[in-house]
Formats: sequence, C-alpha cells, structure tokens
Amino acid sequence: MEEMQTRTIVLFLVVVISLGILYILPNPTGLTVYPTESLLGYKGISKVWNFSDAGDYVYNSSEVVISENQVSLKPITSNYSWYELTYEESVLLSVIYKEKEKINDLSAKDSKDLKVDKDNMLNIKFNKSLENNDIISIYLKSSSPSELYLCNANTECQSPGYGKVDYDGNEGWYNITLSGLSFPNNTFNLDPEDVKLDFIKAVHQIKTEKSSTNTSYKNSTVQTRDISQIKQIKSITFSQELNSQAIGYKYSKDKGLTWDSLPDNVSGLDVQEIRFSATLYSDEKSTPILKGITLVYDKIQPKLSFEIDKSGLINVSANIPVTINSSNFLLNVTTKQDVANANISIRKFTNASIEILNPLGEFMDIDIDESLKNSLDSVVIRIPYNEEDISSKNINESTLKLYYYNESDNTWIPLTSNVDVTNNIIEAALPHFSIYGVFGNKVNSTIIQNQLNQSQSNKTNNISKSISSIITMPETITETTESSQVSESASTDENKTEVIPEESQALNETQAAEEPSTSKEKEKGVTGFATYIGKVGMGNLIVLILGLSLLVVYAVYKISKKKKQPL
Repeated sequence: MEEMQTRTIVLFLVVVISLGILYILPNPTGLTVYPTESLLGYKGISKVWNFSDAGDYVYNSSEVVISENQVSLKPITSNYSWYELTYEESVLLSVIYKEKEKINDLSAKDSKDLKVDKDNMLNIKFNKSLENNDIISIYLKSSSPSELYLCNANTECQSPGYGKVDYDGNEGWYNITLSGLSFPNNTFNLDPEDVKLDFIKAVHQIKTEKSSTNTSYKNSTVQTRDISQIKQIKSITFSQELNSQAIGYKYSKDKGLTWDSLPDNVSGLDVQEIRFSATLYSDEKSTPILKGITLVYDKIQPKLSFEIDKSGLINVSANIPVTINSSNFLLNVTTKQDVANANISIRKFTNASIEILNPLGEFMDIDIDESLKNSLDSVVIRIPYNEEDISSKNINESTLKLYYYNESDNTWIPLTSNVDVTNNIIEAALPHFSIYGVFGNKVNSTIIQNQLNQSQSNKTNNISKSISSIITMPETITETTESSQVSESASTDENKTEVIPEESQALNETQAAEEPSTSKEKEKGVTGFATYIGKVGMGNLIVLILGLSLLVVYAVYKISKKKKQPL
C-alpha cells in the first residue's frame, strides 16, 4: 500500500511539472502581437513646447529672446548724446584809452559814449577770462562805416586778429566771436577806426555734454516645429504673462505656407499636422512673456504593413516596427522618430559587366529618401527561396549568404546571415540600403545524392540530440531551433569531401575570411517566424515528450502492480 502511494505521488509530481513547463514555455506561433491603440498611447497625447531648447523654434534672434524656458521680446537700446549750452556774462573791469581810465563811459548802455580815433589803442579788461567761441558784444552809435579788430592788449592789431566787426555806420549791437586764442584771456586791445562806443560786455559760453538711453521693444513672432499624424485635436492651451501687452496665436497645416487664426473650438480643426506661431505685441515700453504651448491630441494609429512593388510611400511611428512586403523579400523597419510620406524604391538590378559567382536569384536595388534614412534605427531583411532554385543551380544550401554590391570596386561584400533551411528563409540586418543579392557555394554533382542521404541521417540524429537537450536543459529551448539546423548542415559538411568549382574560389575565400571556423553561431532572432526542430513545432515537441514520459511512468506502475497480484 505504501509503495502504491509513493508511485501515485511521483505520477502527480510528473503531471504538475509537465503543466508548469507547458505554461512557462508555450509553443511559438510566429505571430507578432501588438498592443491595442490605447495601450500604445495614441489617445490623449500631450505635446508641450516649453522653450527649453531655442534650436527647436524659428524666430528672429535680434528681436526675440528664448531663455530660461520662456519667450520674450528683446529690448532694443538706443543711446542719444548732445551738447547743452549755457552762457555766463563777463563785465568790464577796466577801459584804458590814451592812458586814461574810461570805464564809466562804457560800463552801461546810456547817453554817455566814447569816441575812439584811428591809430589809438583801446585796452579793455573783463572780470572773467574768455575762450574761443565766446562773444564780445559792442553797442555802437551812428558814425562812419569802419572795421573793428580784437587782439592782445597793447598790441597793434593785424587782420583778422581774434575776430573783427564790419561796422556799417548804423547804431546797434555788433558781436565779435573769439577764435585763434592759444589760452584763455581776459585782456584785449579793441582797434577801431573813428567810431563811437556806448557799451561793451562779454558772454562766456559753457558747453555741457548730455546723453540719454532709450529702451523699446519691437513686435516679433516665434514659430514651433510641425507635429504630424494627428487624428483629432483635443485642446490647445497657452502659458503666458501679458504685462498689459498682447500675444496673437495662429496655426498652419501646410508647413507655414499659410496661416489662420485659432478658432474658439479647436477640436473642430481638420488637420493631420500643425505648427503654431505666436506674435508678441508691445507698446514699446514692456514685453509679454510666453512660457509654454500645450497640445493634447489623438494620434493616427500607424499602418504596420505596406505592400510595395516598385516604389511607394510609407508612414512610420517612432519605435514601432513596420513591415514592408515586396515580391522578392520582406523588410522589418524601425525608426527613432516619426516619419511621414517616406519614399521607398525597389527595382531589379542588372549589369552585364559584373562578374557573378553562384547567384541564387535576382539582384535588388533598394533606395529610400533622406527623411527615412536619417531616422532609421534598424532594418532586417528576410528573403525566401525554394528547393528548386537550390537544386537547379547546384548550390550548397547551408552556405547561402546575403551580399551587397560595392560599386566603387565592383565587388560583392558578404553580410552576417542566418539561413533557416527548414523554412527556406535567409535573414540579415542591413547596414545601409544598396544593391543586394544572395550567393552560395556550388556542390559537386557526383556526390549530391550521398550528401542528401548523409544530411537526412544527421537531421534525425540532431532531432534526438535536441530532444535530449530539451529534457536536461529546458531553459535553453528558445535557442535550440536554429542552432540545431546549423549543426546538421555543419555535420553534413564535415562528413563529405566537397569539390568547389574553380569559378567559386574567390567567393569561398571571402567567406573564409569572415568565418574563421566552419561552425555557424546563431545570430539574434527576429520575431515574426515560428520556431521548429525538423518539421515539428517546439511546443508540440515538448508536449509529445511529456506525454511519452507519463505513459512510461504509468506502464511501469501497471507492470509492478501486476507482478504483486497472487497467481
């Protein structure tokens, strides 16, 4: 009884472990499952222009300042300077004519006057020194026209001296503006010709430099960059400080060619891409400040697959893989940012001047525009082939590899490639877009059948080895598939004597340089294909093994029980 209980417990544990393995390692389906639109974040996306990077905006840097996460008008400073003139009057201290003091006759404008004859000096002295551009004013009574000169005291004047007056004989004020003085002076000789003088005074001119600084602001505009793939706009809000000024907002749906004012109900805007402009208006005394623009919108869910024959346009969302199906191959493309209306061109390439060694199929020239090229994150190509191509062209299937054509020296450069001999697919990561082709080594026709027989035998052995590996190391199941396929090809190659045609020698040398050993290492897999061992799915194989294990345990239990029954 105790032994039976033990066997029951063992059977129960086997079942539990089997169910656990099936739960942890489900059978790969080969399908890529994408989250729903809401989980991917296509609804209620918030785009904020916070002006943290001035390079993201279009504006006139001589009129607008983007700094400290805000936009403001740049102050325009104007400097003005001028001279302000003031005048200080100087009065006579002394008047000497014919060695006599005559100041009383000339100290005021009155009925007294002084008649001065020709060739007699009239020395005058003021209470303050005079400089160039100062003015001596003389009031003359009516007499004969003459000229009056000003020079140093006690010195006979030579024209023009420090200044002169052309007197016309009429009564009135006449001025002499001083010039040519080497230094300030307050004593002069007035040299007249038979005139009557009533009053003499002087005005000292004081020049003071004045300056002023004026600050003003000029109206100017700042633009955002475009946001594309808009399904519907939910709201647009602005963070601003007007400071008794104003900011006007507009939008463009054609990359800034035309502009319209924002409506009150922005959810009614019919746009798939948009950019904003903000015009800051000032009364020239202050500036408004724009701190941010927030756009909330639903994004167009990207198309995940495109069928392209010769050329076509695709839209790609950042970090969302897009599949491009062509008649000859399949591309998986991922970009770092959104790309709209990117063109892909695919054409067959033929060039009779190129020396070709063992091509599997046609050569394809793949080209893309700059917008997509500058945003690429990764590109994986998958090229299907069929057994007829392999056999008709006498190619060793395990040696298939993708090459790109180097036009500078007319050579083909190999790329690291995975060959799925079960599903007949060649896979490689593309470093760039160019002319691509698939090549392989030829197999000697006299030993083809032996190779096929040996390959079938090795394939059976490898399946057994894979089953054993799965039982002992379940954590490595996900990596068993393609490595077992590579092993069978490598094993086949080890047991055969391959005769390489002379024309294939150059290609083989290139491969040998790239692969120092004959064994292939499994590259990182790309989702989108089921995983198989032989022709059996990995998940189904696990279930089969566990089922057989349970049958064995049950059979042992029944036999043991039967032996214990009495005869």
